[in-house]
Amino acid sequence: QGEAWYMAVASEDVKTPSGENMQAFRIPPGVYIKLHCGTWHAGPLFDSPDQLDFANLELSDTNDTDFNCFHFKDTATPEYH
Repeated sequence: QGEAWYMAVASEDVKTPSGENMQAFRIPPGVYIKLHCGTWHAGPLFDSPDQLDFANLELSDTNDTDFNCFHFKDTATPEYH
């Protein structure tokens, strides 16, 4: 069995993710989650590369029609540095 992993989520109307509009969850090993359509998410995030048990089911056009990136390292707020 794998290790726990983490997923950070925000509502679909979030344009700039931040600690104020996101929530992170610890997902126990062996548990699957389903996100609502349009949910902004970062993850899966793992503590260790030793156990990476994760499956991702997407639509065939997900990265074409529903794709955006936010680079936290480019954010000027101290919470991301």
